[in-house]
Amino acid sequence: MSKWQVDDLIVEIKALKSEIKSMEEELEGIYEAIVGVNGRDRFTHEEFIVVLLEMYDDAHMLQRVYETGLGEKLRKALTEEEEH
Repeated sequence: MSKWQVDDLIVEIKALKSEIKSMEEELEGIYEAIVGVNGRDRFTHEEFIVVLLEMYDDAHMLQRVYETGLGEKLRKALTEEEEH
């Protein structure tokens, strides 16, 4: 292997390390936005996926509640209950 090939490999390795660091920081930001500070330390990858799926299910359920009008019925029932 020539010196030029070695130099090219070193440049490529440095670029890959930089890209990995950037992706790690981005992943850390995603965890932090979803589960809070130090999320990657507190949750395994599998646990994090469960949290995401639960959030998706909750959001999907709320959407269905409002689409069916049940949300408005619940709001009226709670308001009437508070008035009594």
